[in-house]
Amino acid sequence: MNFPDRLSQEIPKKGGGYVIILYVEKTIWINLFKKLVKIEPGFYAYVGSACGPGGLRARILRHLKRSKKIRWHIDRITSNVSAKAVRVIYSDKVQGNLFERRVSSCLFSKGLNYIERFGSSDDRENVSHLFYSRYLDILNSALKECITEITNDYRELVVIR
Repeated sequence: MNFPDRLSQEIPKKGGGYVIILYVEKTIWINLFKKLVKIEPGFYAYVGSACGPGGLRARILRHLKRSKKIRWHIDRITSNVSAKAVRVIYSDKVQGNLFERRVSSCLFSKGLNYIERFGSSDDRENVSHLFYSRYLDILNSALKECITEITNDYRELVVIR
């Protein structure tokens, strides 16, 4: 069974919030708000919400596909061969926008690096929904603290795409 089949069975079709942890092997340059932005090698946490048809399953699986029409900021990274999905964390027990905003706010308060306005053009409270560290353990520790401040009812899935 390949990972999309496994994930499509495990991730619910309900709405909720999620985090996709990515590893970027080589520098990626993306166009963001008519500026060229450098995505350096390291680990990234993209925080999002899924409220539409297909819920978490549809949104997460779409983000993990390499070939797709570019719709969201994160698609500019996940469609690049230098970016590898490592893990997905999600909860369908917290309203998606609340999860997304509170986790983003918490990660910012932890002092993690971020790409300004990335994924947050509809969120006036937070500077970004994409956070970065060269070290996975720092990112993991911050994520665990931030998510458990909101809920203990969440799932983690190893992806490695």
